Amino acid sequence: MPDPIVMLHPMGASGRIWRGPAGELRRDYQVMTPDLPGHGANTAPFSIARATTEVVQILRGLDRPAHLVGSSLGATVALEAALALPGRVQGLFLSGAMVIAPRTTLAAQRAITAVIPLRLAARFSLDMVDPAVDVDRDTFSDDIRRAGRRTQSRALRDLARSTVADRIPGIMAPTWVCCGDRDRLNMASARLLATRIPGATMKLIHDAGHLWHLQRPRLCADLIREYIASLS
Repeated sequence: MPDPIVMLHPMGASGRIWRGPAGELRRDYQVMTPDLPGHGANTAPFSIARATTEVVQILRGLDRPAHLVGSSLGATVALEAALALPGRVQGLFLSGAMVIAPRTTLAAQRAITAVIPLRLAARFSLDMVDPAVDVDRDTFSDDIRRAGRRTQSRALRDLARSTVADRIPGIMAPTWVCCGDRDRLNMASARLLATRIPGATMKLIHDAGHLWHLQRPRLCADLIREYIASLS
């Protein structure tokens, strides 16, 4: 029976953002790409607590412990799920996690989100991320518009209030912490996670930004395979 991998998407996206890496990994693993609350087809109101509960339910329903892969907001949810149900998590592969919350920056993002047209927000996000494949570009833009202002505002609020940084030493699962070397906003968080999670491995992705898995989907899949192999 192949190992299960649960891939958790960033704010404003959906499980579709993992199209490239998930397609590669499904050859050898049982891959799930759920939509977090308020995102994609999941119409429940977003909160980190609700997202964690839903991921815990997925983990409980599997016949063996899973690998959690999380990007940005999804990495925060992965950490919370690993703390809530450690016995059902084989390991963590985290990318662009924000555990040191720059409250001023997050407050500014919430203020901008409240007034900027979603079409412009989607275009700005795409320009920053620059997905390698056109279909991913279109999907990401559509997902941002579908998630809407309320979901993104709630996510930014919860990130600003998150206490997960104080509980990092409680993570016992083997962990890889990845960060694009141009993702300056989240570099301090990545270093903190790599330092405070026992035995964690840190990987800097050369010449890459925050959502580097959209820019280099094959590399993302290869690194996840390497991470899983390292646990053997």
